[in-house]
Amino acid sequence: MERLHKNKQNVTFVSYEEIDFSIIQRLNEKEGWLSFIQRQENTKYAWKHSPIA
Repeated sequence: MERLHKNKQNVTFVSYEEIDFSIIQRLNEKEGWLSFIQRQENTKYAWKHSPIA
């Protein structure tokens, strides 16, 4: 799915795939969301079972 962001740039949304998880964890670390990193298996399970992802 593609949307036009308020800054006039296109943003593309794709479905979650397990191969994406390491990138998601790096983003979690950059954002300082350390509980997601510390609870890696719970985080992965949540992504895998999210109706949005």
